[in-house]
Amino acid sequence: MRVVIWIQVCGILLATNCISADDLPENVIENTEENFFSHLCDFDNSSGLISSENFCNCDVTPSPVIGRPTVVIDCHLSEGVTNLTNDIFKAEKLPINTVTLILSYQNFLEIPIFVGPLLESLDMSNNRIANIKTQNFVYVKSLQKLDLSYNNISEINFEAFDLLTFLFHLDLSNNNLKTLPENTFTPLIALENLILSSNAALGQSLENKIVNFAVTDIYRHFGVSPNVKLLDLERCNITSITLLEGVGLLELKIGFNLITNLTNIILPLNIQKLDVSGNPIRDVSLHILKNLTELVMEDLPYLGSIEGFRLNNFPNIEKLSLEGSKNFSTFPDDTFITTEMLENSTDFNFKKLNLRGCNIRTLDSSLLETFERLDELHLDGNPINCDCNIKWMKNLELKTNLRCKKPSSLQDKLLDDIHEDDLKCSRMTTFMRKVLNSIILIVLLIGCSLAIWCFFRQLKPSSRRTKFQKIGPDSPYQRVTIEPHRAEYSLY
Repeated sequence: MRVVIWIQVCGILLATNCISADDLPENVIENTEENFFSHLCDFDNSSGLISSENFCNCDVTPSPVIGRPTVVIDCHLSEGVTNLTNDIFKAEKLPINTVTLILSYQNFLEIPIFVGPLLESLDMSNNRIANIKTQNFVYVKSLQKLDLSYNNISEINFEAFDLLTFLFHLDLSNNNLKTLPENTFTPLIALENLILSSNAALGQSLENKIVNFAVTDIYRHFGVSPNVKLLDLERCNITSITLLEGVGLLELKIGFNLITNLTNIILPLNIQKLDVSGNPIRDVSLHILKNLTELVMEDLPYLGSIEGFRLNNFPNIEKLSLEGSKNFSTFPDDTFITTEMLENSTDFNFKKLNLRGCNIRTLDSSLLETFERLDELHLDGNPINCDCNIKWMKNLELKTNLRCKKPSSLQDKLLDDIHEDDLKCSRMTTFMRKVLNSIILIVLLIGCSLAIWCFFRQLKPSSRRTKFQKIGPDSPYQRVTIEPHRAEYSLY
């Protein structure tokens, strides 16, 4: 019975989809039918299976939405179709009601012309496509998701995305994009997710455009819809960017670029999630963003402190992550919840703090008010010195997964498993230690000053006068004078 049903379904598809080059528009087919590949699905298979050795996997399922069965064609999973190229596949009129077409991991150098009025998703990732031609998708106007990642795309021709007014997801990541024509994305009025990550040369192109058009940003110049919610620009060698026109932008991924200061990113006020991981950032001063809920600053190699970050500038923030920032070690006293905020009965949305894998050695008790209000706190992977200064953390109900680095008697032990009495400080109090350090510093300064003074004194010319010693009568250096005719006088 099941086989009969499948055969009936396939018969409907065949009857409504006459696969012929004559049915395609004239400008689609180039002269001969050899340019037309027409056997993605084997609907004539008498066994009732919708795939066979030399065909793609074609899944036919009933759809209550459109009242007809829908077709999902997956050539990636098919063992018989592993090397599709443009030589045999330049155009395809898809089976009617085809909603998904997966042609990833093939050998296409360009995107074939597809004809499919109901096609919603096209995946051509992991091919060798070099460019996107003008009006490449005019016969798949219902397309909603387009994945062209992991290709060699370096050029997008003018009007390449013409008529794709329903497209909401576009993935162009991991290509070789060097430049974008003006208004590249203008036809994509429904676009919500734009992924351009891992295009190493794109950053310089963006900066050149912004320099030449200083009063605009990438939204206005490249025609990006202001309704885009997700923009991914990771690994594009960007040093600065302006996104003020992105009034609908909710999430920005701009990690692993060349940004040194967060003030180099001009953001729209409505942004909710910001990821700047992997940048050479030293200063995290950020404009007030009242709608920001998540800030990810992981793997920042030069960040030692978050001076300039104030929790009261982000009243709706829920999550902050600094994981893997190997030089991060200290918090300024006014970073998180302050006495002023407590007195004003400020509402706290801050619930998740990730400090895993940083360089934190101790934690001040001033953080207690903040930590008590958290739902998640990750401190594992830090070289914490488990002494009396962190005894206050034993009062927290949260599990932090914190392991001690010092002293050696507590090394690698979980703080949660250590008794308070074992968290000891040396006999020398903190005050005494500071006094001793101050004395040592003063002595060193005095010693250095004396050494410098002696050095320059030796270089200064001496002011003493040269003394001449008189030559006495018995000196061997006394002047000898021979008086004239002295011998003659002695004769007389």
